[in-house]
Amino acid sequence: MAKLFKYASKRSLSLLVERLISAGLIEKDSKGRITIKRMFLPLPVLGSIKAGVPQEEEEQLIDTISFDEYLVNRP
Repeated sequence: MAKLFKYASKRSLSLLVERLISAGLIEKDSKGRITIKRMFLPLPVLGSIKAGVPQEEEEQLIDTISFDEYLVNRP
């Protein structure tokens, strides 16, 4: 993470991690590894939008998608 954020000091990185944990964005597992919390609710994927008579959204629901699955390669 230090290389990714271009931090020269491990202490600076440690302070950042502590702030992210206190903000509820990340957490540590039982082995002390940092994991990202699920932050996004699943969003509905609706069908195509056609001109004409309006339809209820529930009728067009195809699937749901979570950004967490696409933003985090190895949660």
